[in-house]
Amino acid sequence: MHVWVMWDFPNGVPTTYRLNVRSWLRHANAEQFDLHLVNSTSIRDWLPDLPVEYDMLYQQAKSDFLRAAMLATYGGVYMDGDMILNEDLEIVFKELLSGEAEVMPYLFGAQACRKSFSTNFIAGSKGNRLSSGWYRRVLEKLNSTCRDWMKPGDNGASDGKNSYGCCYNPDGTRRKKCYISFGGIGDDSAHEVMREPGGQEVRVSCIPQDRGMAAEKNGCAGELLWKRLLPGPPAGFALGEGKRRPWGDVPKPDKKWEACWPGLGSDLECTQSGIYRGFFGRVGYHLFNNINSDLLRGFETEERRCCSPSPWSRRSTAGPCRASSLARTRGWRRSSRTASPGGASPPARRPSWRGGPPRRGGGRLRGNLSRVRGGVADFRRRARRQRPHSGEGTSPDPWIWRPCAKSMDR
Repeated sequence: MHVWVMWDFPNGVPTTYRLNVRSWLRHANAEQFDLHLVNSTSIRDWLPDLPVEYDMLYQQAKSDFLRAAMLATYGGVYMDGDMILNEDLEIVFKELLSGEAEVMPYLFGAQACRKSFSTNFIAGSKGNRLSSGWYRRVLEKLNSTCRDWMKPGDNGASDGKNSYGCCYNPDGTRRKKCYISFGGIGDDSAHEVMREPGGQEVRVSCIPQDRGMAAEKNGCAGELLWKRLLPGPPAGFALGEGKRRPWGDVPKPDKKWEACWPGLGSDLECTQSGIYRGFFGRVGYHLFNNINSDLLRGFETEERRCCSPSPWSRRSTAGPCRASSLARTRGWRRSSRTASPGGASPPARRPSWRGGPPRRGGGRLRGNLSRVRGGVADFRRRARRQRPHSGEGTSPDPWIWRPCAKSMDR
C-alpha cells in the first residue's frame, strides 16, 4: 500500500519535518507500505495529466489536491508532513486492509462521521467512491470562473468561511493565482461528496476523536504539543488550590505557556485547558508546524533538536541522546516495488531532491538542514520564567510532544 506525503521544500527540509520521518519508518512496515515523498517535480511522474492549474495553487491547496488525486488514482494512505505516528499503520487501518471499509479519515472536535471529518490523515482503496467524487469536484473547481469581487492577486488562503475554488477570470482568461478558500478543495469538497445522492452508501469508517491526530479542548489543539510537560501538577494544583478559568478569560500568553503533566492512565492534564482523556494513546499527533513557527526557530540540526531540553529528546530517543541526523538513518530503501498507472512498472525517472530523499536505491538521505538563526535563547528564557516555583515543576523534558515521539526511536 502506498503512503503519500507532500514533501515540497525547495530551500531544504526543515529539521522539524525531517525528524517526523523516523516515526514513519518505524510504524509503516516496509513489507506492506511504500513511502512516497512527493514534491512539485515527482507529482508529474505519478499524474502525467496534472492540470496546469496545479502550479497556480498555494501550498496548502496543493496538499489538498494531492490527497484527493492520489487516493482516487492509486489508493493508500495520505498524511501531512508535520505528523508523527504512534501506532503501526496496519493496526490503524485494519478495517481498510480487510475490506470492511473503503475509506478511513479521522474525526476532530465536533465532527461526525459520514457528515464531516479531517482529511490530512486519511486512507482509502484505489478508486474509492469518496476520493473519486472528491477529485472530480476538485477538477471542476479548478476549471471554474471566479466571481467579480475576487481580486486577481488574492489566492483565497485567508478565506476560511467559504468553499470557493476557481482559476479563471469572468472573461475566461486564466488568473495568475487560483482563488481557493482554505479547505475549499480539501475537507469541504470531500464533505460535499457525502451529501450527494448515493454518498451515504460509501463504506466509511472514521478514527474516533479520542484516537485521532489532534486533541481538541477549548480551541488549543494547534499549540498543545508545544506546551511544557511537568512530571506532576504544580504546587497549587497538587494542594488542591488550582483553579481553571473559562478559556475565553485566559490571557493569550497564559494559553500558550500553560503547564501540563501526565494524568491518570494515558490522560494529559493542563492548568488552564483541562484534561485530555487518553491523550498518550492516540494513533499519532499533528504538530501544526505552520502555526507554531515561533517555537520552532533556532533548531539547526537534528542533534540539537533531539538533545535540547525539548519535546523530542531523551524520552523520544529512549536513552542517551545519540547522533540522529537522517543522513545516518537506515531504512530509506523503502520501495521494493511501486505501482504506476495500470499496474505497469514504476516511473523510470525519479527526480533529484534538494534536502529530501535520495533516488530510489540510495542508502542515505542527503540534504541541507535549514539554518535558522536565533530564537533558542529567547525561548529558553521565556520557558524558565514560566516554570512553577514548586520543585515538582522543574523537568528536563518540558514539552508535551517528547513522550509522544517515543516512536521515533529505531
